[in-house]
This record gives sequence, C-alpha cells and structure tokens, in this order.
Amino acid sequence: MMVFSEYNSVAEKYKAECPSTGFLSVPSCRTIPCVLYYSIMNKWIRKLLLRNAGNPGVNLFGSWMLRRMGRSHQMLQLWALQFCRSAAEHAVRVLDIGCGGGRNLENLREIAPEAKLFGVDLSDLAVRHSRAHNRCDVAAGKTVILRGSVEALAFSDGFFDLATASETIYFWPDLNANFQEVLRVLAPGGLFWICNEVSDPEQAKDWRDFVPGLTVCPKDELCRMLATAGFEEIEAHSHENGLWLCITARKPRGKN
Repeated sequence: MMVFSEYNSVAEKYKAECPSTGFLSVPSCRTIPCVLYYSIMNKWIRKLLLRNAGNPGVNLFGSWMLRRMGRSHQMLQLWALQFCRSAAEHAVRVLDIGCGGGRNLENLREIAPEAKLFGVDLSDLAVRHSRAHNRCDVAAGKTVILRGSVEALAFSDGFFDLATASETIYFWPDLNANFQEVLRVLAPGGLFWICNEVSDPEQAKDWRDFVPGLTVCPKDELCRMLATAGFEEIEAHSHENGLWLCITARKPRGKN
C-alpha cells in the first residue's frame, strides 16, 4: 500500500507513463498490445464499457470496469486524502459513499487505522467486489459494506465523523437533497470529503456521450450547494493538472 510520502515520486512516474488522466488511458507505447487496444476502443465498445461507470454490473463488463477504475483513481485519491487526513486519524466511524470496488476504503484504512469503516454502493456487484478487496477487515468486523443509496442512508443521525465520496457525485440524482442526507448522518463537526477527477463541465463534454447519467458541476456551484445544504468551512482544492478537485465541508459543531 502506498503511503502519502511516496506520492510525489509515484506521481512523476505516472506522468511519464500515462500522459492522459482519463481512466481509459494506457501507457504510451508502440507495442502490438497497445496498438490492438486502441484499435478496438471505438465508439460503441467504449459506450458498452462505460455504461458501468455509474452503476457497475449493468452488463458483462462491470467487473472489468470496477478493477480499471480502482487502479486509475488511486493517484487522485492519494492526492485528495491529504485534505481529510486529520479528520480520519481522529474518526471513530467513517462512511465511504459509492465505495465501488473498495480501493478507497483500503486507502482510508491507511490513515484511519482505528476507525470502523462503512461502505455503501448502489451496485450489488460493487458491494461484492468491495467486500472481497477488503476481506480481512470485513472478516474482523472492522469494515462493513452494504448495498445502499445516498438518497436514503441506512444510518442514524450523527453516526459518522467523516463521510467520503470519491468519483461518485457525478451520478447522484439530486445533489441538494443528497448533500442534506450526508449532513444528517454526520456528527456535529463531522467532515464531508469529495474528490472528482473532472471538475469542469467543458472538460467532460466528450464523456457525456459515453457515460449515462454523468453530470459534472463546476467547483463554485458545488460549494454553493454544500452551503445551502447547511455545511460550513467549505474548502476547495484544485490539482496543478487543472482537472482534479477535492472539496471538504464541515457540519456545524452546534448542529444535531
């Protein structure tokens, strides 16, 4: 498992090998496998694969997509987790919403070794993959992974100290209502952490033809909606690559 001190060296290697940050990018090369890869990734194949981005398991490529997203989002998550590390280190219970294949739960375990982790995902396939990826913690009762939706989280008010959402709010059906639901399950003073690989609607326009239900909101709009939902201490962090975005927002300490 990579630790945060390794981020810079790994990032340099990543930039050298993978010029594109998209999750369908592959290392630039001239080998026969790479040539074949690009030759078959035509429009209809990509659309078939990417139907699984928001809800893995809608066709036979769901498991492939979960593994691919887990690998390609790792650098984004390692960069963004620095902005919630303090909250994670002191958290008793942490919720990962849209946990996918379970890689971000593994990353959270790295910085929250004593916390009880919970993951929810709308996809049955994602839940199975996430449980398998974190099998040791699941068996030990340190991590619980359930099928669920951000529209109605099956937890009591104020249950979590930290809630995370990595590469998932693009597909949330009603951000205003969904942010309020996250606020409900956070304890007073609890932190909500969001990270997105793409933060500009213009940058995402090519993906919308391939990914059903994809909606990219600009940074300022997300911050405004979080404030409207009742969050405070909202901070937005943009990566130097001009794409990645991390937003943290806190539930007011005096709010139950």
